[in-house]
Amino acid sequence: MGYDHLRIKSNAKAFYHNNSGWSMAVVVMGMFFATICAIVARFIPFIGGLLVTPVSMLCGPVVMMGMLGWFRRTIYKPESPTAMFNVFTENYWGKLGTMLLMSLYVFLWSMLFVIPGYVKAYEYSMVPYIKEENPNMPAEKCFQLSRVMTYGHKADLFYLDLSFLGWHTLAALTLGIVGILYAYPYYFSARAFAYEELKAEAISLGKISPMEFPQNMSDPEPQQTYGQTYGQPSEQVYGTQQEKPSINLNKEDR
Repeated sequence: MGYDHLRIKSNAKAFYHNNSGWSMAVVVMGMFFATICAIVARFIPFIGGLLVTPVSMLCGPVVMMGMLGWFRRTIYKPESPTAMFNVFTENYWGKLGTMLLMSLYVFLWSMLFVIPGYVKAYEYSMVPYIKEENPNMPAEKCFQLSRVMTYGHKADLFYLDLSFLGWHTLAALTLGIVGILYAYPYYFSARAFAYEELKAEAISLGKISPMEFPQNMSDPEPQQTYGQTYGQPSEQVYGTQQEKPSINLNKEDR
C-alpha cells in the first residue's frame, strides 16, 4: 500500500465521469463567491472594499474548506452541491481560525525565502481536509497530522499539481470555461483522492491512529467503486456500485 500517482489520476477521472454535473456546480458556487467579492470591490472601491475584505476573510477560507470537503465526502456517498455549505454549521470559528493560521504560517515561511514557503504549503496542504473531517480537532493537531501524512510525499504532491499545469493554462485561456467544465472538478477530486491515500498509508504504517478519524471505524456505503485498490494497479478504473471504494481502509489496515 502506498501513494500512487497514476491510481489517483485514474480514480479522479472516474469520479468526474460519475459526478460531473454536481462537481461542476460546486466549482461554480465557489467561483461565484469570489467573483461577487471582486466585482463589488472594483465598482464600489471604498465602501465595497470595507465590505468585501472582512467578508472574504470571514467566509472565503471556510467556503474553500467546504468545497474540498465536498469532493472528499462524495467519494463515499452522493451529496447535493449545497452540502458544501454544511461546513458553516459546526465549529465555524475553529475552522476559520485554522485556515487563517495555515495562511499565516505559509506567509511567514515565504518571508524567509520562496522555497521554504512552497515546502510548508505542501506540508500543510492536508490541514483543510483534516479540519473539515474533524471539526473539533485543535488546529495544532491538524498541522501535526498533516506533517506526518505529507512526510516524504511533498514532491509527489508537487508533481500532482504540475501534472495539471496544462489544464490550468487551458482554463485560463478559455476564461475559466474549460476549468468549470472539466479541469477544476478533475483537479479537486484528484486532491481528495491524494488526501485519502496519504491518510490510509499513514494509518497502515502506524504513523497515526485510526481513532484520529472516527468515521473510518465504520464502513460507509459508497456511491461508487474505484477499480484500482491501494498498491494493486489495475487497468479497470470503475467498478460496480455495490462494492467499496479503493480509498476505504481494509480492516487489516485499521
